[in-house]
Amino acid sequence: DATRAERATVLQESIRRWGSWSRTNQLRNQLRELTNPYYEVQVPNSVMEVNKQQMVKLPMLRHLQSLTMRIYRTKQKGDTELNPGNTEDYKKLKSELSELTELRRTLTFSGHEDYENFEDSIQLDGLPAGVYMVEFESQPETKVSRSLYFVSGMRIIMQHQPDNTIRYVVVDATTGQPVSGATLRLGFSNGWRKPKTFKNYTPDNKGEVIYRIEDNKQPSSVFAFTKTDCYCPESNSYGRYTYYERQYNQVHTNLFTDRSIYRPGQKVFVNAIVWKEVSELDNQAVANNQVRFELRDA
Repeated sequence: DATRAERATVLQESIRRWGSWSRTNQLRNQLRELTNPYYEVQVPNSVMEVNKQQMVKLPMLRHLQSLTMRIYRTKQKGDTELNPGNTEDYKKLKSELSELTELRRTLTFSGHEDYENFEDSIQLDGLPAGVYMVEFESQPETKVSRSLYFVSGMRIIMQHQPDNTIRYVVVDATTGQPVSGATLRLGFSNGWRKPKTFKNYTPDNKGEVIYRIEDNKQPSSVFAFTKTDCYCPESNSYGRYTYYERQYNQVHTNLFTDRSIYRPGQKVFVNAIVWKEVSELDNQAVANNQVRFELRDA
Protein backbone atom coordinates (compact mmCIF):
# COMPACT_ATOMS: atom_id res chain seq x y z
CA ASP A 1 0.00 0.00 0.00
CA ALA A 2 1.17 3.49 -0.85
CA THR A 3 2.10 5.85 1.97
CA ARG A 4 0.38 9.19 2.36
CA ALA A 5 3.52 10.90 1.02
CA GLU A 6 3.55 8.68 -2.09
CA ARG A 7 -0.15 9.25 -2.72
CA ALA A 8 0.28 13.02 -2.38
CA THR A 9 3.25 13.00 -4.79
CA VAL A 10 1.37 11.01 -7.44
CA LEU A 11 -1.73 13.20 -7.15
CA GLN A 12 0.23 16.45 -7.33
CA GLU A 13 2.24 15.29 -10.34
CA SER A 14 -0.88 14.00 -12.13
CA ILE A 15 -2.69 17.28 -11.60
CA ARG A 16 0.38 19.21 -12.83
CA ARG A 17 0.61 17.12 -16.02
CA TRP A 18 -3.05 16.65 -16.87
CA GLY A 19 -4.72 19.60 -15.23
CA SER A 20 -6.95 20.29 -18.24
CA TRP A 21 -8.30 16.73 -18.40
CA SER A 22 -12.07 16.64 -17.79
CA ARG A 23 -11.77 14.21 -14.85
CA THR A 24 -8.83 15.81 -13.10
CA ASN A 25 -11.20 17.25 -10.52
CA GLN A 26 -11.50 13.76 -9.08
CA LEU A 27 -7.77 13.84 -8.42
CA ARG A 28 -8.05 17.30 -6.90
CA ASN A 29 -10.78 16.04 -4.59
CA GLN A 30 -8.60 13.12 -3.48
CA LEU A 31 -5.69 15.47 -2.79
CA ARG A 32 -7.98 17.81 -0.86
CA GLU A 33 -9.23 14.90 1.24
CA LEU A 34 -5.64 13.82 1.89
CA THR A 35 -4.61 17.28 3.10
CA ASN A 36 -7.78 18.64 4.74
CA PRO A 37 -7.11 20.26 8.15
CA TYR A 38 -8.20 17.82 10.85
CA TYR A 39 -7.88 17.08 14.55
CA GLU A 40 -9.13 14.56 17.10
CA VAL A 41 -9.43 15.16 20.85
CA GLN A 42 -9.54 12.46 23.54
CA VAL A 43 -10.17 13.53 27.14
CA PRO A 44 -9.33 10.36 29.12
CA ASN A 45 -11.64 11.25 32.02
CA SER A 46 -14.68 13.46 31.47
CA VAL A 47 -15.39 13.23 35.23
CA MET A 48 -12.40 14.31 37.31
CA GLU A 49 -11.46 14.80 40.95
CA VAL A 50 -11.20 18.34 42.31
CA ASN A 51 -7.95 20.18 41.47
CA LYS A 52 -6.50 17.19 39.62
CA GLN A 53 -4.89 17.74 36.23
CA GLN A 54 -4.76 15.38 33.28
CA MET A 55 -3.24 15.19 29.82
CA VAL A 56 -5.65 15.52 26.90
CA LYS A 57 -4.61 13.34 23.98
CA LEU A 58 -4.55 14.65 20.42
CA PRO A 59 -4.11 11.34 18.57
CA MET A 60 -4.50 12.69 15.04
CA LEU A 61 -3.60 16.14 13.74
CA ARG A 62 -3.16 17.22 10.13
CA HIS A 63 -2.40 20.42 8.23
CA LEU A 64 -2.81 22.70 11.26
CA GLN A 65 -0.96 25.85 12.18
CA SER A 66 -2.36 25.92 15.72
CA LEU A 67 -4.90 24.41 18.08
CA THR A 68 -6.39 26.36 21.01
CA MET A 69 -8.07 24.90 24.10
CA ARG A 70 -10.45 27.11 26.12
CA ILE A 71 -12.14 26.26 29.41
CA TYR A 72 -15.50 27.81 30.36
CA ARG A 73 -17.33 27.63 33.67
CA THR A 74 -21.05 26.89 33.28
CA LYS A 75 -23.97 27.27 35.67
CA GLN A 76 -25.07 23.68 35.11
CA LYS A 77 -25.26 20.88 37.67
CA GLY A 78 -24.34 17.25 37.29
CA ASP A 79 -27.86 16.30 36.20
CA THR A 80 -27.76 18.52 33.10
CA GLU A 81 -28.98 16.97 29.87
CA LEU A 82 -27.40 19.64 27.67
CA ASN A 83 -24.67 18.68 25.20
CA PRO A 84 -22.64 21.60 23.77
CA GLY A 85 -21.80 19.44 20.76
CA ASN A 86 -25.44 19.90 19.78
CA THR A 87 -26.16 23.26 18.13
CA GLU A 88 -29.45 23.92 19.95
CA ASP A 89 -28.02 22.90 23.34
CA TYR A 90 -24.99 25.14 22.78
CA LYS A 91 -27.27 28.11 22.18
CA LYS A 92 -28.86 27.50 25.60
CA LEU A 93 -25.45 27.28 27.27
CA LYS A 94 -23.72 30.14 25.48
CA SER A 95 -25.17 33.00 27.51
CA GLU A 96 -23.99 31.51 30.83
CA LEU A 97 -20.43 30.62 29.83
CA SER A 98 -17.54 32.33 31.59
CA GLU A 99 -14.08 31.66 30.15
CA LEU A 100 -11.19 30.96 32.50
CA THR A 101 -8.70 32.87 30.38
CA GLU A 102 -5.74 31.89 32.55
CA LEU A 103 -6.28 28.28 31.45
CA ARG A 104 -6.30 29.00 27.72
CA ARG A 105 -3.64 26.96 25.93
CA THR A 106 -2.47 27.19 22.32
CA LEU A 107 -0.25 24.69 20.53
CA THR A 108 1.53 25.76 17.35
CA PHE A 109 2.72 23.26 14.76
CA SER A 110 5.49 23.41 12.16
CA GLY A 111 7.69 21.03 10.23
CA HIS A 112 4.84 18.83 9.03
CA GLU A 113 3.74 18.25 5.44
CA ASP A 114 0.13 19.11 4.61
CA TYR A 115 -0.74 15.41 4.18
CA GLU A 116 1.09 14.20 7.29
CA ASN A 117 -0.82 12.81 10.28
CA PHE A 118 0.85 13.45 13.63
CA GLU A 119 -0.07 13.49 17.32
CA ASP A 120 0.44 15.63 20.40
CA SER A 121 -1.08 16.30 23.83
CA ILE A 122 -2.09 19.27 25.97
CA GLN A 123 -2.41 19.65 29.73
CA LEU A 124 -5.79 20.32 31.30
CA ASP A 125 -5.09 21.86 34.70
CA GLY A 126 -6.89 20.94 37.91
CA LEU A 127 -10.18 22.75 38.53
CA PRO A 128 -12.51 23.46 41.47
CA ALA A 129 -15.76 21.50 41.68
CA GLY A 130 -18.11 22.49 38.88
CA VAL A 131 -19.39 21.72 35.39
CA TYR A 132 -17.18 23.13 32.65
CA MET A 133 -17.16 23.26 28.89
CA VAL A 134 -13.93 22.38 27.09
CA GLU A 135 -13.60 23.92 23.64
CA PHE A 136 -11.01 23.30 20.91
CA GLU A 137 -10.57 25.57 17.90
CA SER A 138 -8.01 25.21 15.12
CA GLN A 139 -6.26 27.31 12.52
CA PRO A 140 -6.99 26.82 9.66
CA GLU A 141 -10.56 26.67 10.88
CA THR A 142 -12.35 23.34 11.11
CA LYS A 143 -15.39 22.35 13.15
CA VAL A 144 -15.11 23.58 16.74
CA SER A 145 -15.12 20.75 19.31
CA ARG A 146 -17.11 21.29 22.52
CA SER A 147 -17.86 18.93 25.41
CA LEU A 148 -18.84 19.13 29.07
CA TYR A 149 -16.27 18.37 31.77
CA PHE A 150 -17.43 17.42 35.28
CA VAL A 151 -15.27 18.08 38.34
CA SER A 152 -16.58 16.63 41.59
CA GLY A 153 -15.31 15.27 44.88
CA MET A 154 -18.06 12.62 45.03
CA ARG A 155 -18.73 9.25 43.43
CA ILE A 156 -21.58 6.75 43.69
CA ILE A 157 -21.19 3.00 44.15
CA MET A 158 -24.16 0.74 43.29
CA GLN A 159 -24.65 -2.95 44.00
CA HIS A 160 -27.68 -5.21 43.64
CA GLN A 161 -28.25 -7.37 46.71
CA PRO A 162 -30.60 -10.16 47.84
CA ASP A 163 -34.25 -9.60 48.68
CA ASN A 164 -34.78 -7.27 45.72
CA THR A 165 -32.67 -4.46 47.15
CA ILE A 166 -29.99 -2.12 45.77
CA ARG A 167 -27.18 -0.71 47.88
CA TYR A 168 -26.07 2.83 47.02
CA VAL A 169 -22.99 4.38 48.65
CA VAL A 170 -21.92 8.03 48.29
CA VAL A 171 -18.15 8.27 48.78
CA ASP A 172 -15.32 10.77 48.53
CA ALA A 173 -13.71 10.48 45.09
CA THR A 174 -10.19 10.63 46.54
CA THR A 175 -10.36 8.75 49.84
CA GLY A 176 -13.29 6.40 49.21
CA GLN A 177 -14.76 7.36 52.60
CA PRO A 178 -18.48 8.15 53.12
CA VAL A 179 -19.60 11.70 52.34
CA SER A 180 -21.58 13.34 55.12
CA GLY A 181 -24.54 15.59 54.40
CA ALA A 182 -25.19 14.13 50.96
CA THR A 183 -28.55 13.59 49.32
CA LEU A 184 -29.22 10.69 46.95
CA ARG A 185 -31.84 11.25 44.25
CA LEU A 186 -33.31 8.28 42.41
CA GLY A 187 -35.14 8.78 39.12
CA PHE A 188 -37.91 6.52 37.82
CA SER A 189 -39.02 6.21 34.20
CA ASN A 190 -42.77 6.33 33.58
CA GLY A 191 -42.91 5.28 29.95
CA TRP A 192 -42.21 6.75 26.56
CA ARG A 193 -42.24 10.57 26.48
CA LYS A 194 -43.51 10.81 30.03
CA PRO A 195 -41.52 12.84 32.58
CA LYS A 196 -39.49 10.98 35.16
CA THR A 197 -40.39 11.07 38.83
CA PHE A 198 -37.79 11.49 41.58
CA LYS A 199 -37.35 10.48 45.21
CA ASN A 200 -34.69 11.87 47.57
CA TYR A 201 -32.98 9.78 50.24
CA THR A 202 -30.54 10.69 53.01
CA PRO A 203 -27.60 8.27 53.34
CA ASP A 204 -26.73 6.95 56.82
CA ASN A 205 -23.40 7.60 58.58
CA LYS A 206 -21.81 5.00 56.30
CA GLY A 207 -22.94 6.96 53.26
CA GLU A 208 -25.37 4.16 52.36
CA VAL A 209 -28.93 3.96 51.13
CA ILE A 210 -30.55 0.52 50.85
CA TYR A 211 -33.39 0.77 48.37
CA ARG A 212 -36.01 -1.96 48.13
CA ILE A 213 -37.44 -2.34 44.62
CA GLU A 214 -41.22 -1.93 44.70
CA ASP A 215 -43.67 -3.15 42.07
CA ASN A 216 -40.72 -4.46 40.07
CA LYS A 217 -39.81 -0.84 39.27
CA GLN A 218 -36.07 -0.30 39.40
CA PRO A 219 -34.62 3.25 39.45
CA SER A 220 -33.45 4.36 36.02
CA SER A 221 -31.04 7.05 37.22
CA VAL A 222 -29.13 8.08 40.33
CA PHE A 223 -27.73 11.49 41.31
CA ALA A 224 -25.87 12.49 44.50
CA PHE A 225 -25.23 16.02 45.72
CA THR A 226 -24.35 18.16 48.73
CA LYS A 227 -24.80 21.87 49.40
CA THR A 228 -21.32 22.56 47.99
CA ASP A 229 -20.94 19.82 45.36
CA CYS A 230 -23.74 19.03 42.93
CA TYR A 231 -21.47 18.32 39.98
CA CYS A 232 -21.03 14.53 39.91
CA PRO A 233 -22.97 13.59 36.76
CA GLU A 234 -26.26 11.79 37.00
CA SER A 235 -25.72 8.19 35.95
CA ASN A 236 -27.79 5.39 34.52
CA SER A 237 -28.84 2.96 37.23
CA TYR A 238 -29.17 0.03 34.82
CA GLY A 239 -26.40 -2.27 33.68
CA ARG A 240 -24.57 -2.37 37.01
CA TYR A 241 -23.28 -5.43 38.80
CA THR A 242 -26.15 -7.79 39.60
CA TYR A 243 -26.22 -10.09 42.57
CA TYR A 244 -28.40 -12.77 41.07
CA GLU A 245 -27.12 -15.79 39.15
CA ARG A 246 -27.90 -15.95 35.45
CA GLN A 247 -31.06 -17.94 34.82
CA TYR A 248 -30.50 -20.81 32.38
CA ASN A 249 -32.90 -23.05 30.43
CA GLN A 250 -35.15 -20.13 29.57
CA VAL A 251 -36.61 -20.26 26.07
CA HIS A 252 -35.62 -17.46 23.63
CA THR A 253 -36.97 -16.63 20.18
CA ASN A 254 -35.06 -14.75 17.48
CA LEU A 255 -36.90 -13.42 14.41
CA PHE A 256 -35.37 -12.87 10.96
CA THR A 257 -37.07 -11.15 8.01
CA ASP A 258 -35.92 -11.25 4.40
CA ARG A 259 -35.47 -7.46 4.34
CA SER A 260 -35.84 -4.40 6.55
CA ILE A 261 -37.90 -2.19 4.18
CA TYR A 262 -40.95 -3.30 2.15
CA ARG A 263 -43.08 -1.77 -0.55
CA PRO A 264 -46.87 -1.54 0.02
CA GLY A 265 -48.48 -4.93 -0.63
CA GLN A 266 -45.18 -6.81 -0.66
CA LYS A 267 -45.01 -10.18 1.12
CA VAL A 268 -43.03 -10.41 4.33
CA PHE A 269 -41.08 -13.64 4.83
CA VAL A 270 -40.15 -14.40 8.43
CA ASN A 271 -38.09 -17.15 10.04
CA ALA A 272 -37.88 -17.87 13.74
CA ILE A 273 -35.27 -19.71 15.78
CA VAL A 274 -36.43 -20.99 19.17
CA TRP A 275 -33.60 -21.94 21.51
CA LYS A 276 -32.51 -22.12 25.13
CA GLU A 277 -29.26 -21.34 26.88
CA VAL A 278 -28.39 -24.49 28.80
CA SER A 279 -25.11 -23.13 30.17
CA GLU A 280 -22.47 -20.50 29.41
CA LEU A 281 -21.09 -22.77 26.67
CA ASP A 282 -24.14 -24.73 25.50
CA ASN A 283 -27.13 -23.51 23.50
CA GLN A 284 -29.80 -25.91 22.22
CA ALA A 285 -32.61 -25.63 19.69
CA VAL A 286 -36.14 -26.14 21.06
CA ALA A 287 -38.25 -28.39 18.88
CA ASN A 288 -42.03 -28.90 18.53
CA ASN A 289 -43.00 -25.41 19.70
CA GLN A 290 -45.73 -23.38 18.03
CA VAL A 291 -44.80 -19.81 17.10
CA ARG A 292 -47.47 -17.19 16.40
CA PHE A 293 -46.51 -14.14 14.34
CA GLU A 294 -48.33 -10.84 14.84
CA LEU A 295 -47.65 -7.75 12.70
CA ARG A 296 -48.36 -4.39 14.31
CA ASP A 297 -48.31 -0.82 13.03
CA ALA A 298 -45.62 0.96 15.06
